[in-house]
Amino acid sequence: SSASSTWANFTGMAKGDVPRKDRATPDEARERLINATIELLKTEPIPKVTTRRIAEVSGLSLMAIARNFGHQEGLFSAAFKELIKRHTDEMELHPNATELFEPNLVMRTKLLAWLLLNSADPKNFLPDTSTPLMQRLEERQSLVTTASPRAQKALNELIAVAGEGFIIFNETHRFDENVLPDVVQLVTTIRTMLPDIEKRLGWTD
Repeated sequence: SSASSTWANFTGMAKGDVPRKDRATPDEARERLINATIELLKTEPIPKVTTRRIAEVSGLSLMAIARNFGHQEGLFSAAFKELIKRHTDEMELHPNATELFEPNLVMRTKLLAWLLLNSADPKNFLPDTSTPLMQRLEERQSLVTTASPRAQKALNELIAVAGEGFIIFNETHRFDENVLPDVVQLVTTIRTMLPDIEKRLGWTD
């Protein structure tokens, strides 16, 4: 019909075709949207990483975000999990305190803080002991210390909380970058001395 011909001339598609930017399988769309989110988070403040900007960078539509993630929080949560995966892939078997500042981990921590401040349910972000990250951490622990699981867990929690706090609040402190090597050395020394420390604490009885 003349109407269909006019539509095709205007859009380059037959009437009823799916717009080109929506032509992606669900897996491809999810991957493109997550990657676009992470790329934007590298250069822009989180509040400016809107669904409209993500759709623009990914070459997909707002409807694609709704179909695959439901809403912005769902997409951000998926990006959070992808950042954990990327951090796990970057981890060395021999731990070093400088890994607390690995870019994927830093971005993951800031995104988590933003999600929680915007009323996301903390239960959605609790660590799963079956994940590759937790398995990797357990594998490393067995190589670097003979301390008990209790002592290892206590030290890991201390490092994690201190590291996350530093990532979020370091810009509000007069941080001396020259202190960082000392922090790394101190944490490494504590880890090597952990078996002796737990004996003094009576945790080996």
